[in-house]
Amino acid sequence: MRAQTREIVVGCAASHTAWMEEIVIPNFEAKHGATVLFEGTKSTVNLEKMRGNRDDPYLSVVQMDDPVMILAVEEGVLAPMSADEVPNLTKLRDGAVHLDGMWANSVQPWAGIAYNTGARDGVMAGRPPPTSTRCCRRSCRPRSLSSPTRCHPTPT
Repeated sequence: MRAQTREIVVGCAASHTAWMEEIVIPNFEAKHGATVLFEGTKSTVNLEKMRGNRDDPYLSVVQMDDPVMILAVEEGVLAPMSADEVPNLTKLRDGAVHLDGMWANSVQPWAGIAYNTGARDGVMAGRPPPTSTRCCRRSCRPRSLSSPTRCHPTPT
């Protein structure tokens, strides 16, 4: 019988490479005595890797955009997390853990709305500025806190 390897493979955004390689990975490896293999790419590429390796998954951790996480859940390529397995889940803000532990957001995403009060042409011409971000479409149901742009502000 062989000992289990202390190696994890992280699929993450390529834009996080410097931060992961300079800060996160060295600190994680030193603290846990594990080797981290980092694959910087796009969320959709990680999903393709998970689909292609469904029977023999090799990615230990993935960081993907929420809309891609939804697809991964629907396709059954994610395993749920529990507070027993990942104690820090209990330290996240309310609403950060989605679909009974299928994924969690570690940061609070933000969305902004800009309104040009001097605009005379276009969609908002002759209309007052928005006063609410409540959705005006009954069919629009944001599926996570990380994708507020899926909702449409209520016109007033």
